[in-house]
Amino acid sequence: MSSEDLGTPAPELELEKNWPGLDGAPANGGPNADHARIKKIAEALRHEVDTLKGSMDQGGYRDWFGPQVGPADTGKWKAADYFGQNVTQGYRVLTGKYQALLEQYEALVVAIEKAVKNYEKSHDASSA
Repeated sequence: MSSEDLGTPAPELELEKNWPGLDGAPANGGPNADHARIKKIAEALRHEVDTLKGSMDQGGYRDWFGPQVGPADTGKWKAADYFGQNVTQGYRVLTGKYQALLEQYEALVVAIEKAVKNYEKSHDASSA
């Protein structure tokens, strides 16, 4: 699939000021981070990513796309053919966008997990 099939690139993500787990008074110029709460949120997000990914059916399609429609279903006439071409193009664009969304979502979860792990490692090393 070419990059032209994917449409516009995904926008950059920004962390909201009132994001759960970043509550309370600022410490050292930044918000207090409730790492136990952030860890629970990351676990919930990880579960959501797995749910959004869906599962593969026997034909190799994700279960969130449903059955595929082709010439055998629509017949061999121009209107059906043009409709099929439009649906195929839409499928490619939406599939690419959905995949990009999943990749960004999973990257966010991984970043949160790494941040908490790094904090815990640093905290343990400084408390020894």
